[in-house]
Amino acid sequence: MRTHPTAQSGFSLPEALVVVATVILIGATVVPYIARPRHHNGRIQCLGNLKQIGLAMRMWSNDHNERFPWHVPRYDPERCSDHDGAQKCGGSGDPLEAINDGNVTIFRAISNELNSPKVLVCSSDRQRQRAQSFSPTYTNYYHLVTQTSYLVGLMAAEAQPQAILIGDRNVTGGVFKENRRTWTATIQERIDADFDSQLHRRQGNVGMADGSATQVGPGQLKVLIATANEASRSPTVLQFPD
Repeated sequence: MRTHPTAQSGFSLPEALVVVATVILIGATVVPYIARPRHHNGRIQCLGNLKQIGLAMRMWSNDHNERFPWHVPRYDPERCSDHDGAQKCGGSGDPLEAINDGNVTIFRAISNELNSPKVLVCSSDRQRQRAQSFSPTYTNYYHLVTQTSYLVGLMAAEAQPQAILIGDRNVTGGVFKENRRTWTATIQERIDADFDSQLHRRQGNVGMADGSATQVGPGQLKVLIATANEASRSPTVLQFPD
């Protein structure tokens, strides 16, 4: 009796090699995103917050003769409310005399442009809590320094686009007084700016007066400060939430 060879099942060697190569390629592409540390994702989200805040600052400035809130005199600080703007909630007109309340007044001044105070807290900042609304009709409304993760660059102006406008609060160094740090040097080597470990593992994010935002390390932060000081012939003054 003639027998017929049975059909072989499974993959041939070339087919198996193709499958293995495909799996390796997919793994090399997907695994880094799955295994990415949470602090990296938090930093990306934080960078997005700074872009939104920077845009809100510039929108507000466009409606106030190209001036940020701390450049506009306030007329009646006792009547400052959530949506009154800088005429009642802003600075004195001199950036170095900005209201020393941990930036709460500054961010309240741009509440119409910002819409929600939730972007004022970085997801990596475990010491801060997001406010629900700018309106005091809510129990958890924005009015405390503990509801803010970001510093404000008081020397930033529309005419100084390379100046730091906003940034993460984990910056260290400079001459510290009250809740501000100041650098006057125009040479990078003479600037001691750094980041502590509170956020982003000794790294940080900054938003510039031109509306851009970027991730920076200590060296890049020093370059930004030195460049801004040289261009403006004035110091960099960063005001912290507390």
